[in-house]
Amino acid sequence: MPKYQGKGLGRKALKKVVAEQCQLGYDIFLEVEATNEHALRLYESCGFKTIQRQDYYQYKGNTKS
Repeated sequence: MPKYQGKGLGRKALKKVVAEQCQLGYDIFLEVEATNEHALRLYESCGFKTIQRQDYYQYKGNTKS
């Protein structure tokens, strides 16, 4: 909801989950759309690093044979 955005709630929740899972010994991986700059900034600000980037393509031609 827009009224809750930009208040640091997502960052706080993400950091809590990451800390808990790291403490349990789990490796943490995220998958995010390469064009989602807002999410990418959030994850990078929390210590995540890009290890692989993949673009997706869609063919919108005639699908009839």
